[in-house]
Amino acid sequence: MGVMNDDTFVEDAGKKVNAAQHVSINLYFTGEDGTTLKREARSIYYTPSKPLEWAIVERIIAGPKVSGNYPTVPANTQIISVTSDKGVCYVNLNQTFFSNALNTEPEIAIYSIVNSVIEDCRDIEEVKISVEGESNLIFKQSVDLSHPFKADFSLVETEPVEMT
Repeated sequence: MGVMNDDTFVEDAGKKVNAAQHVSINLYFTGEDGTTLKREARSIYYTPSKPLEWAIVERIIAGPKVSGNYPTVPANTQIISVTSDKGVCYVNLNQTFFSNALNTEPEIAIYSIVNSVIEDCRDIEEVKISVEGESNLIFKQSVDLSHPFKADFSLVETEPVEMT
């Protein structure tokens, strides 16, 4: 086993290593026509064993809970990895995301993930999406995945305001 020293042990000063964290987030899904994003507020718990970014992508894949909102990513899509480095979140999904894309505009599926992650994770400025480790792809024959994406909130449907 070798010599043990202070670096061999984890100090737990009363905090639970896998204690659930609570956070309020906004997720973006689409409307019935698949051409705009719709905001859906959620209150979630996640564990520090996986980053918040992972929890957000999981919930995008799981789909909306609000009536009138529709999924943007196939429900059987699997997350291979979600990591962050220097302001960029790297989201690696399985082939289902690419080959079983839903009936939405291509940008809507991409920015559903991008806007949700960037809005809810303060240290993230861009999101890079890959499929089974490959990012040199064209999603739905129109969106180039070879570069990271910044948020685009112009795609978000604004709530109608009633005039009184």
